[in-house]
Amino acid sequence: MTVSRVMGTWIVALCVTVMAIGCGGSSTPDEENRGLLRITEFSVKPDRLAMFEAAWKQNMARYEQAGSSFGFSVSVSDSDVYRVVRPMGSWARFEQYRQEQQALPGEFPREAFGDSIDHVRSSVLRTRQDLNYLPENPRFAGNQLGNEEYGFIKYFFIHTRPGTGQQVADVLRRMNEVRQRHDVDTPVIVTSSVQYHDGPMVLLRIHFRDVADSFTHRDEYMAAMGEEFQVLLDEMSNLTRHITASNNVVRRDLSYQPAN
Repeated sequence: MTVSRVMGTWIVALCVTVMAIGCGGSSTPDEENRGLLRITEFSVKPDRLAMFEAAWKQNMARYEQAGSSFGFSVSVSDSDVYRVVRPMGSWARFEQYRQEQQALPGEFPREAFGDSIDHVRSSVLRTRQDLNYLPENPRFAGNQLGNEEYGFIKYFFIHTRPGTGQQVADVLRRMNEVRQRHDVDTPVIVTSSVQYHDGPMVLLRIHFRDVADSFTHRDEYMAAMGEEFQVLLDEMSNLTRHITASNNVVRRDLSYQPAN
């Protein structure tokens, strides 16, 4: 794949995201201010991982030098997909992001990215505080998305059938009730798609210490919830087109957080 084609895909993905500002025109002020996330997925060629990471760090230095107000968290899947999560807030912040990108100092490492990236996908999701599961005594104290105790994220992409949004939300709420009754101490962060390449989707993110912990601890609380939770999993399955899971190692060396 040529450099221009890869970078063109990336630029188109960004433009589509920014164009979504127009889609928010009919939203209420409350909806405008609900937290939006931009998730970009870079599928990297297996033999070019080092090249991609070097280019990423070079580009990240531009954010640091400029003191960019936009942070991002990076994790890497076992299929060499680098997932970049950017908390955007409201639609207005997308235009601010575009302006900051254009004003970054130094040169964008276009050639290295073009040679190392196979393809890029970008999506916009909205946080669902009403569907999150936040136990009173979580395993990781403080900000679940910024805490350095965890090093692994399990992603569950729930591709729902059109028109089932309310039913899916109801099942997720009842799942949270079961978790609460069994004192499950692991939070579940929920976002829903605003713009996504494969129709309506709900994303669940669950944080663990490492890959081993993701199996042992999950097995413990799944066993505790037993058949009561399995019934809800079966109900959810009937509302979906398909569900995919992804194992992701947190890469704080590739992540950037603003100083203030």
